[in-house]
This record gives sequence, structure tokens and C-alpha cells, in this order.
Amino acid sequence: MKSHDLKKLICRVLQDFNKYSEESVDLLLLTCAQESSCGQKLFQIGGGPALGIFQMEIDTLHDIINNYLIRRKSLYNSVRLFMCGVSLDLNLTGNILFQIVIARVYYMRIRTPIPKSRNYATKSDYIYHLAKYWKKYWNTSEGKGTIEEAIRNYNRYIKD
Repeated sequence: MKSHDLKKLICRVLQDFNKYSEESVDLLLLTCAQESSCGQKLFQIGGGPALGIFQMEIDTLHDIINNYLIRRKSLYNSVRLFMCGVSLDLNLTGNILFQIVIARVYYMRIRTPIPKSRNYATKSDYIYHLAKYWKKYWNTSEGKGTIEEAIRNYNRYIKD
């Protein structure tokens, strides 16, 4: 998918989901660029457990549902509207609307706010801080991805 089409889709989904912000769109674009080369990989290289354009693991999805959404009924019901009547792993590979929503919910669980673009003098500084946020909260210190790699992939795949 072309990055401008992906950005339009993420914007529309997050608006319908009532969780839109410019920064959340940018963070999801960066995550997608880094994790799946902007949607080019739906399955983890080497047969690992990560799936879809955001390379989320099914255990992470279960954790979101069982430990976050279940206590937030209205949010849970909103997420369910984006699900197809198929298994969760198929939603993580074949349902891009659900993937966008669940990636946004993943980041909503984090108490540290997403970096705001207005707080940085340059776009490159802003993207650096988004990549740092992605590394800390999505990829974690145990993950193989780096901040520099995420910035490179964002610049490679996401066209303004």
C-alpha cells in the first residue's frame, strides 16, 4: 500500500474510532514502516509470532483484550466493531482496520503521552522522538530494532 493511502486510512479509522490525533497517526505510520516495511510483510521473517502491518504478537493482542479492554466496556465494544467474524490471528493479518485500531489501543495503554510535534523545532527531531517512543514501548529494550533504523524506515517508506 502506498504511504499516502495508508495515512488516509489510518486517519479515517482513528477518526471513526474517536482516537485521532496527528501524533497518533505519525506514530502508527512510523511503527508500520519499521515493523513491516509499510505493510510489505504480514508475517514475521523467520517464522516468529508477530503478524500484520504492525507485527503484533497474538499474545500481545490477548493481553490487550484480557487486561485492558475487558475493563473498558465501551472501548471494547468500539474495537469489536472493527473485527471480522474470524479468528484473532486472521484479524491481525487480513483486517487492516482492526490492526490500526488495536495498534492504537496498544499505545493508549501507555501513560507517557505520545510526543507532540509542536514541541520540536524540526520534523526530524520530532521523528527522532517518535522513534524513541516506539523503541521504548513497542519494540522494548529486548527488541532487535533500533531508533536509527526506525527513522531510516520512516524516511524510506513514509512520503509526506
